[in-house]
Amino acid sequence: MTEETKKKSRWVKYLIFSAVVFLVVFGALRLYRLSKLYGNSYEFEGATGNFAFEVVENNGLKQHILNVYTFEEDGKEHQKVIPLRYGPKEMSDIIVEKEVDNLLLLKTGDEDSLREIIYITQDPILIDVTNRDSIVASLEIMKVIGDYSFGVYKIPIKMAYTINKTSGADDLPIITCNDVRDHQGVILLKIGENNRIYSDNGCIILEAKSNKDLIRVSDRLILDILGVF
Repeated sequence: MTEETKKKSRWVKYLIFSAVVFLVVFGALRLYRLSKLYGNSYEFEGATGNFAFEVVENNGLKQHILNVYTFEEDGKEHQKVIPLRYGPKEMSDIIVEKEVDNLLLLKTGDEDSLREIIYITQDPILIDVTNRDSIVASLEIMKVIGDYSFGVYKIPIKMAYTINKTSGADDLPIITCNDVRDHQGVILLKIGENNRIYSDNGCIILEAKSNKDLIRVSDRLILDILGVF
């Protein structure tokens, strides 16, 4: 592959990712407006208090919308609209290791500092195996953790592969669970025999029985790091 081809590939990926981020933001705001007009609400008694969810169905897609508030560098409180595919009542079967949220977000041995970067990695064949739902699962996590205007934790987050692709051009880094560092977190997505979230030497593993379960497990991780569980 020529250097010019590589540059074009990177540029196309950048445009695609920018479009996805735009759609996430635009979609979240649209769903928020719809929730105020047509949404059904319910409260869930969580680990740190009661959380209000609005349920909206749009074009056959049901989403559970959670509003959280954060204080940012400007010292002001900001509202974050977080649409999820699944609500907390749909997650009772998912097994979650204790303190997995802190293990993911905080630097090793430093309870006061967030990670400097987090990678979401997967075997490249998982994208096809899950009919691209592994990408949806990744985006669910990225929109909450990532350093975007709509992000909650503002930690730079990137997608990666565990091994090189056998065909096609791709510039994603190769990251495995062995790449966890004090400043660097790793989330591994995989299909397995259980729906669970656990750790292996600091690496956070999201295991799911099916492609749809992978999104559900990702949403459970989000609710854990937001204090709902």
